[in-house]
Amino acid sequence: MADLAPRSKLPSPEKREWLNGCAAPPMPPNTDPTPAETNMRLAQEFFARQLELSKGHVNQEMADRFKEALDHYFVREVALSFCIDAKPPGPAVSGTFEKCINAYVEFLRGFVVDEAINLGITAEGEEGEVITVTQANASHLLYGPHQGCDNQIGDAIPGTLVVQKNITHCVKFVISPGDKPKLIYWKIECDMEPIVAARKVVSDLEEAERERLRQVELARKKAEQERMEAEEEARRIEEERKAAEAAEAKRIADEAAKAEEERIAAEAAAAKEAEEAAKKAEKERKAKEKEEAAAAAAAEKAAAEKAAAAEAAAPKGKEKTKSKKQKGAGKPP
Repeated sequence: MADLAPRSKLPSPEKREWLNGCAAPPMPPNTDPTPAETNMRLAQEFFARQLELSKGHVNQEMADRFKEALDHYFVREVALSFCIDAKPPGPAVSGTFEKCINAYVEFLRGFVVDEAINLGITAEGEEGEVITVTQANASHLLYGPHQGCDNQIGDAIPGTLVVQKNITHCVKFVISPGDKPKLIYWKIECDMEPIVAARKVVSDLEEAERERLRQVELARKKAEQERMEAEEEARRIEEERKAAEAAEAKRIADEAAKAEEERIAAEAAAAKEAEEAAKKAEKERKAKEKEEAAAAAAAEKAAAEKAAAAEAAAPKGKEKTKSKKQKGAGKPP
């Protein structure tokens, strides 16, 4: 760390000779330091501590360390600004030191400060209450989530190196209750362009990752849509197959039913035909029997008539003889 040797911009250097890096005039023993000397000493302490705290990863832990180490240098209500004249401007905050330092850290969140040095310090004002410190530092951004480089998280992102060769910190001391000088505002100026450029690299990475994820999601939705359409087509084909099978089964069943009906009808017709044939045969048999009976009766009648006629034609004596023979035949021997 460079020595913060005081340099003066005051119009009367003979009165502020120590601010130019020269030894202060010897003071009588037990002489109290002047307000300017006190302010310079406090500023040197403050910026030496601030320089050390500013190294490393800019995050909430850094903000907490700033608050713990530097809060007592400030009055209760503080104003902090960071590159408010730049485009885009940085934060400008009023309130407690904690509120101000949180805004400052939030603006630079994600940067990792690799190197930082104090270059010089100057004082202005009647009592040297306005202190300006110049610093230089180098920082970069790290790969993080949602940037498409998960296997490089924690590594430095190429193209995000920010080298600030002239950072100016302007602070002002006021007398607080108890006659203790404390800081009331802190104004920081630096080159905003490399900071914006580094952020642009990260935003481009994040935008590219969002676009990649969007394309992945579109591809997933397309694949899902195609899968659903394929499943729907498969269902349609399966339904058509089942419908065809059902139709074929119905056709076969209908044909079988029709064939069965035809068989039953044929059997019924055959049975009826057989029954009618049997009836006809029976009728014919009965008719034949009747004819035969009639013929037999006719023959018997004819025979009887013939016998009667023959008997009628036979002589009488023979009839008596016959009659006697018949009578004698009836007696026992």
